[in-house]
Amino acid sequence: MAKIVSELPVSRQTAKLLIDMLLRIDDKLCRGGVDDSDGVVGGFIEETVEVLKEYAFLDSSCIETFRKLEGRETCFGWEEELVRLIKKKTL
Repeated sequence: MAKIVSELPVSRQTAKLLIDMLLRIDDKLCRGGVDDSDGVVGGFIEETVEVLKEYAFLDSSCIETFRKLEGRETCFGWEEELVRLIKKKTL
C-alpha cells in the first residue's frame, strides 16, 4: 500500500483522504482490531506521514487538512509532526 500512497497526486483532497485513512487505522490499532506485533502497520503509518510532509512542502494548502489532527492523540503520536507544520505555517 505504501507504493500506492506514494504515487497519489499531491492535492488537498488526497491529503484529506490519507489523514482519514490514518485515523481509521489508528482507531483499529487502539481498539485491538489490528495486530501490529511485526510493526508493518506502524511502518506504513510512518511512511504515510512522510508522504504528507512532502505534500506540505510541495503544496502548502495541504497543511490545512492537518487541522483535523489538532487536539487529537493517536496511539503512536504520529499526528505531532503534522500538527507542528500547522504551527510553522501560522508563524
